Amino acid sequence: HTELRSPMAPVSLLLHGKAGTKMVECARAGPPRTNAGVACAPVDTRAEMSANGLWLAVVEAQGMRVLDAHTGAQKLFIPRPGVQALSFSPQGTYLLTWEKLQEGGEGNLRLWRVSTGETVLQFKQKVLGEKAAWPAVQWSRDERIACRLVTNEVHFFEATAENDWPISHKLRVERIGQCALAPGGEALHIATFVPEVKGAPATVRLWKFPDFGEGRFLASKAFYKASEVQLRWSPNGSGLLVQTHTEVDKSGKSYYGESGLHHINTSAAVSQVKLPKEGPVHDVQWAPAGDEFC
Repeated sequence: HTELRSPMAPVSLLLHGKAGTKMVECARAGPPRTNAGVACAPVDTRAEMSANGLWLAVVEAQGMRVLDAHTGAQKLFIPRPGVQALSFSPQGTYLLTWEKLQEGGEGNLRLWRVSTGETVLQFKQKVLGEKAAWPAVQWSRDERIACRLVTNEVHFFEATAENDWPISHKLRVERIGQCALAPGGEALHIATFVPEVKGAPATVRLWKFPDFGEGRFLASKAFYKASEVQLRWSPNGSGLLVQTHTEVDKSGKSYYGESGLHHINTSAAVSQVKLPKEGPVHDVQWAPAGDEFC
């Protein structure tokens, strides 16, 4: 787990292994330094740092704690040791957790306010799902809008003056399997993915919030070799990378199946990313400025 800070500030790394867990700060000059003030014992690898570097959330044997990532001071303790997944909102205001659903119990997908420990939202979600489906609640960078994928729809939430989070808009997409909310930009956008079915191609579409009328998508791209995708927005929210993958390479050229990479921008331009040589695309990431990727 890494902390995002200014280029001149030290980078903090949470290292977890058989010997234990420790926080290490890596400055531009000098050797890495262990921050002995941050002490924790996460179960497995159940730990998460907020993107702004303020908080460290860990699930330990007695429950979940939120610590000051610099001093180690405890900000919050919640006696829920069964939490299996964690995710902070972009500014560290909220913490999303998932634990196994108990029969007859309350919501197991919970959104906590870090400053008070109160539950802001809760839902019942039977399975955690694939890695690409987490976090199950996505945010705009300013935390003004959040969204959650449900059956055939994406639900959008906007905070009120009373700090409630009612559903403000719904985007209906039949058989939607995945969505990705852009982090920011002059306007807010969301990408949706519908998997292949009965010979019909998979489809990725871009939408502008909250203009969700019938056929009002900004761009659409069909894929015939895309049983699964990774949707990666640029940091400025102007472009989307669509990494496609299918388990079987019918040409027999690759043991890893077939993969592809496409770029879609919010001006509706769609292009295939030409690679210097044939072969699977294992990963793709944007540069922080959003003007290039590798």
